[in-house]
Parts: sequence; structure tokens; C-alpha cells
Amino acid sequence: MAIINSLFSMLSLWRERAWGRRQLQEMDTHMLRDIGLSHGAAAMEAAKPWWRD
Repeated sequence: MAIINSLFSMLSLWRERAWGRRQLQEMDTHMLRDIGLSHGAAAMEAAKPWWRD
């Protein structure tokens, strides 16, 4: 049962990362500035695969 819970947690984390990176791609300059990111930094983060931290 612990393995299943661990797997579910990992899949959930990966899904959240993918969602967050998609959100970064949709943000405009003003939004990125509000959260302290440049377009370059946002692009680098958004380009990461879903399994990388």
C-alpha cells in the first residue's frame, strides 16, 4: 500500500509541475515581473521536462 501511495504522490507532483510550467508560458511581462521572473527564466523553467525539479 505504501508503494501505491508513493507512486500516487509522485504522479501528482509531476502533474502539478507540468501545470505550473504551462502557466508560466501563458504569463505576460507584467505578470512575470510581479512574481520576480524574467522571460528568460520563465522560458527555461517552462522548458524543463515534467519529471525534473
